[in-house]
Amino acid sequence: MKLFGKEYESPYYRVIVIFGIKIRLMRRHRVAHLIRDQLRRDALPSFEFDAFRAFEWHLLENNHIMNLERPEILGDKILWLRRNYYSNLPLYHRLYNKETFKDWMAEQGLSGHVPKTYGAWDSMHDVEWDLLPDQFVIKAVKGTYGREVILVHNKSKLDMKATLARMAKWQTDGKPTRIMAEELLSEDTSGRLTDYKFFCIDGKCRFVIAYARGRDLGSVAEKTFNFYTPDWEKGKTIPDRVVIGPARAQVRDIPRPKHLEKMLALSEKLAAYFPLVRVDLYQCGDKIYVGELTFCPADGRIRFEPREFDKIYGDMCVLPEPLPPLGGGG
Repeated sequence: MKLFGKEYESPYYRVIVIFGIKIRLMRRHRVAHLIRDQLRRDALPSFEFDAFRAFEWHLLENNHIMNLERPEILGDKILWLRRNYYSNLPLYHRLYNKETFKDWMAEQGLSGHVPKTYGAWDSMHDVEWDLLPDQFVIKAVKGTYGREVILVHNKSKLDMKATLARMAKWQTDGKPTRIMAEELLSEDTSGRLTDYKFFCIDGKCRFVIAYARGRDLGSVAEKTFNFYTPDWEKGKTIPDRVVIGPARAQVRDIPRPKHLEKMLALSEKLAAYFPLVRVDLYQCGDKIYVGELTFCPADGRIRFEPREFDKIYGDMCVLPEPLPPLGGGG
């Protein structure tokens, strides 16, 4: 066993072993140059997702250099779509906003599939706390990874000082972010809620990831999940395992949802508008709710085991023609 020593050299990172533990040290300046070369820009991209983190993750996790010029695997195609298609698609910007997303759902005749909105305000300082019920969800209308979401199970026990301090971090470019409050969904009186994420490619659901959330959690940024076929099977026609950012699939089973067929139909109806989208659903009794549509799942930080499924799912995603930048720029 090596106690300390260099094990492997790469242009972008090096691996050392300390007391038998492998540690990868990223050469961040070289990764930055790699990203600039990939995107053919003089600076890192400015859209919402963190491209540096995605490139870094794939290098460390997969020893893979992302290819956004000729993407083949699913993770690369997710980032290609974000940069060359969705960021230039007006409908994307409307649906990325959780408030205007609900307006769009109403236009589709699907208003019964979104949680009830209690109010929306231009700033955290405008929130009318006294008018909110005992249980609710408070969130930024634009947010990622569940960070800008707070679940309130008992308003009387809410630590207002800590809540406001947390909300203050939701600002965008130093500007106040718009806030909304909506009903807190629950499967039963225990407060349990399962988050079903239907990954749809070319209008068809290809796999489902399910997160189980208990009442004791005040955040939706889950770290464990399970992985299923659209027929709610494991180990058949899909990979043995999926890795998404820091989260890894667990062996704990999650029961097949009662209305799986209706959930599949709803997810594919919404996915028909897009080459790739993740439809996030909840089942509360006999009602199905749409949480949101996610267009860049995990910023492309996704891989499968066996690894050939990275390419299998990538091949399912037929990329559209790139869209010109909004505003008519070149």
